[in-house]
Formats: sequence, C-alpha cells, structure tokens
Amino acid sequence: MKKILKDSIINIENTELFDNSFLFDYLEINPENSEITIIHISDLLEERKNEEILKRVNEKPAMYSNVYSPEDELEIFKELFDNAIKNNKKIHII
Repeated sequence: MKKILKDSIINIENTELFDNSFLFDYLEINPENSEITIIHISDLLEERKNEEILKRVNEKPAMYSNVYSPEDELEIFKELFDNAIKNNKKIHII
C-alpha cells in the first residue's frame, strides 16, 4: 500500500510493494472558514446534462458516457483553473 501525500508517494511498511492500493487523506475544513470554497463538479455538470441521450441509455448503455459531455467537463475545469490562477487561489479536485 502507498500513502499519497501532497508532494510525494511513500510505501507503507509491512504492506505489499506492488499491490496497487493507495491511501488518501480527505480534506478537512471548518465550514466557517470563508477562505475555502468547495465546488462540486457534479453540480456544474448537472446544468449541462443531455436529457435526450439519457432517455436512450436503456437501449444503448454505452451512450451513458455522453450524458455529460467530455467537452463540457473540460470547459468547466478550464474555467475553474483560470479563476483560481486569476485570483491566486489554490484548487483541490475531489
């Protein structure tokens, strides 16, 4: 098992070296801290959901990957990163 840190990945003692298991810490915040803003990508994508494709998913399950367009997802990421850079903010994708 490996532990994922902000600037490195370390092997955890007494675990298999090549087991493909990773240990992550979750972001812990104080909701009253106004310096941190949490943005859920799922909420932003929901506005752009393609309802027509969603209706046809039962017929063709492989189409589900297009319910939320990869182009829309990339555009949202770009907007978030541009905003973070412009305002000198850190961004954490969860």
